[in-house]
Formats: sequence, C-alpha cells, structure tokens
Amino acid sequence: MQVKPTFIEDVEQIRAWSEIDIDESHRKTNPEFWLTAAPGSYFAGAIEDADGIVLYFRFEKEGELLRMHTQFAPENLVSRRRVAEAISAVLPNYSRMVQADGITGIVFETKFPELAAFMSKIGFQKAGGDDFILNFAAQAATESA
Repeated sequence: MQVKPTFIEDVEQIRAWSEIDIDESHRKTNPEFWLTAAPGSYFAGAIEDADGIVLYFRFEKEGELLRMHTQFAPENLVSRRRVAEAISAVLPNYSRMVQADGITGIVFETKFPELAAFMSKIGFQKAGGDDFILNFAAQAATESA
C-alpha cells in the first residue's frame, strides 16, 4: 500500500469517479478539492495498491480533529475488500503520524450503514448526526486493555 500525492493529472479520474458516485454530494465537488496542495487541506492524496489507485482522500483541520473526506473508486473497478485493506493498512500509521502535530482524532461523515459498520470495526464510534470519530486516546486505552 502506498500513499501518494495527487496532481492535476488525477483530476479526470477523480471527475469520472465522482460523476457516478452513489454519494450525490461528491458529484457537486470540484475535483481539485482532492489535490494534495488544494487550499484548506491539511493533507490530501491517494491510496494505491499493487493494482492501482483505490481511493482519494482529504483531511481538513477541525479544532484538534481532522475531518476525513474520501472519494472511492467505483465498485466495478475496485472491490470493497481492496478499499477495506487500503484503509486498514494506511490509517493506523497516519494516525500515529498526525498525533505528533497535536491531532487528537479523526472524524468523518457517512450516510451509508456498510461504511459506518466497517469504520466501527477499526475503532470509529458514532459521534452524533452522521459523524463518526476515532479518538486516539480512547483507541490507545482500548488497545492496551
């Protein structure tokens, strides 16, 4: 698994994926939103496995948290299993890295029960509305217990 920066050359693929995304809000998002140097981004890029890009992501600071946005590949191109493996492989290392910058957790929003269930399995908890949060301190306490 590799985290890689995103560049203007990625915009066409991002646009194609967002146009058929089941999350209608992504259809309205400018593809440049997902680029590594996009204004307002704490960090943005792509996760790539041996077969290609699995998803695009963007993190934005929200107080001491990072809000995570994701643009998944269409399921006919990238299986849910590849997506789950990518997130599971990258998120723990990324979480440790951002803690050094004073980040206390990651929050994301989803209306999709399957995604919420998967993210719950890796430590995210319901935080109100459609938000789910991974609190680093709580996760560390659970792992050491």
